Amino acid sequence: MKYSYKKIFVLIIIFFALPILKLNEISAADFSKTVKFFILQDKGTINDGVETSQPFTISIAEENPQITSAFVEIKGSAKSPAPATGIVNVKLDSNPYDSYNLDVSTKPQKFTINYDITSTISPDFPGVPGNKNYILYIRNDNFDVTNLSARLILTYKYTKNSGNLPVSGFVISSTVDTNNTIFTPGAAFNSIMWNGSLNGGKVRLQLATSNSDLGPWIFKGPDCASLTYYENNSNVPNKIKCLDHNNQKYFRYKIILCSNNCVGAGSNNPNVDSVIVNWSP
Repeated sequence: MKYSYKKIFVLIIIFFALPILKLNEISAADFSKTVKFFILQDKGTINDGVETSQPFTISIAEENPQITSAFVEIKGSAKSPAPATGIVNVKLDSNPYDSYNLDVSTKPQKFTINYDITSTISPDFPGVPGNKNYILYIRNDNFDVTNLSARLILTYKYTKNSGNLPVSGFVISSTVDTNNTIFTPGAAFNSIMWNGSLNGGKVRLQLATSNSDLGPWIFKGPDCASLTYYENNSNVPNKIKCLDHNNQKYFRYKIILCSNNCVGAGSNNPNVDSVIVNWSP
């Protein structure tokens, strides 16, 4: 079953990832990168006063990173039973809420909020690559919300290294909810595809599914093995043949980037701009 780009059952999450090995010889030139990926997408209705929380991970592999800006772009459609002023409360981890007023006297009212988290995450990457886990909290007061989504837009500078890169590096997505309940047949996973360029390297994908948002997360290839991968070229769907994924509610995917052939080190930089997972109820 194939769905168009606008269908609810097609989800796109965007990652930019590049594995870099720390070398003694470093170019003095600075480069800039913007990373965009969805933290959450909820097509259902979230009632007035309900707090939504979603864990996510920021991964920076480049050397000497310096955060330039970081925003969480929050979108949704607000509706209210009576003319009112709605309030969107947003916070990261244990920080205090930032509040944004909305006019919800007309319904439904689409809104976009840019929540600035630059000062919060900058100290977590003091010129050193690494991974950092966060939790985003959103609470809508005085209105219900549908089609809630949150997307991270992160821009940072880094130093480009010279010489060979490591054999491989990887990025794991946040947890995605297919909104299929475990009390009825869950999602059927059809295909997984990446967009970008090999640039002489190799890109591998794996999928993990669970009926709990806490996992366990066991990443598998097309034959349900942990050491096999989906390896089609960019823009070519990989059919998901592993039946272990069927009737599962949540999923994560894993991107493996190889600087050569995934066996020996090379100097190639494969680029993944987006991953598309296609599923149906």
